[in-house]
Amino acid sequence: THDNIQDVFIVLLKNAGFDDVVEEDVWWDATAAYTDEDHRRPDITCRHPVTGEKLVFDIVVWWGRGEGTHTRGGARRATAREGWKRRRYLRSMWARYMEQLGPAEAVAWAAEEENELGEEMNWDLVECPHRFIPLGFEAGGGFGQATLDFLQELVETAGEQSSADLYHWSAMVFGEHWGQRLSLVLARGQADLVLGAVAAGRNNNGGAQGRKASPEWSSTDCQPCVNL
Repeated sequence: THDNIQDVFIVLLKNAGFDDVVEEDVWWDATAAYTDEDHRRPDITCRHPVTGEKLVFDIVVWWGRGEGTHTRGGARRATAREGWKRRRYLRSMWARYMEQLGPAEAVAWAAEEENELGEEMNWDLVECPHRFIPLGFEAGGGFGQATLDFLQELVETAGEQSSADLYHWSAMVFGEHWGQRLSLVLARGQADLVLGAVAAGRNNNGGAQGRKASPEWSSTDCQPCVNL
């Protein structure tokens, strides 16, 4: 689901006229090879077609139960995960620019539990040469507030472009179309999860050899694993 959202969002950015759209941009850590699993890169980077600002996106999907929406419309759990992503990003930038750590070390430091020092950090001191935008989604279909805000910005930006790819779109139709595309990806992810659980349940009931369905969380599977 994560990768499918990433693919749709890349096409969306290009259709809206954003420049230099790159998947897992090696610029984030120029010394690392793509096969090096110890390095982490943002899901998508691009440049704003109007301001020229570099944008950095990271996608997160919440697979647990939703908890409704905030007053502005953002899904609560997806918005909370966006906040978590943003804190991780700020800590990573602090490590790189304030602690002078390398990219991989900075990411590892950012992943640690926030300690007492975390509350004393003055984030205004952190150098952020680009704009970080966490894209949060709930598997049930909800979008985080940062995601909703950027989609609105994207629709407005697309309306200012005059490329052949955009001339036939109205702002309303453009926004609705891509919102539906993203929602469809989430729905397919839920369907795949159910089908996988059913198949695993059949294997368990039939006494098949190999892995069994498990109610435990797994870092290698689409979470949550389903307890049949």
